[in-house]
Amino acid sequence: MSEWNVYVDPEAARAVFHAGFRLTAIGLDVATRPELDLGAAHLAALATSSTPEAAFLLDVRAFVRDRGFGDYCGLIDSLAVAAVLEPGLFDLVDLRVDVETRSELALGQTIVDAREHFAWDHLPTIEVAADADFPRFLDRLVGTLS
Repeated sequence: MSEWNVYVDPEAARAVFHAGFRLTAIGLDVATRPELDLGAAHLAALATSSTPEAAFLLDVRAFVRDRGFGDYCGLIDSLAVAAVLEPGLFDLVDLRVDVETRSELALGQTIVDAREHFAWDHLPTIEVAADADFPRFLDRLVGTLS
């Protein structure tokens, strides 16, 4: 699977991955989990809030839900912000990762080499989110927007 921003400009994404600075990635395997659906308490807090931010999040949720998608579709970018504000929300692992820039079949996909033996040592090592504390993330998100 290829994340949209990587897919539309894989060469730029590859340059970022190879830039040499510490990079944290939250892949779609983590960012698209059903645990990111807002529960009844979160929805109630947003509905009773008078902030425009809470109303916006409810509108985003309605938009994605009306198209048959889960709440995560409207929350993916906020996970990236949360990773900067509260890195402890995520279980991070170091992985060797690159971006495919030439394949007709896999253009824009991130390729992970997790082998212990015969690993590709020329690939950049980045921090990758393996999991997240979704309840804590949702509490912080709703608390901030309400």
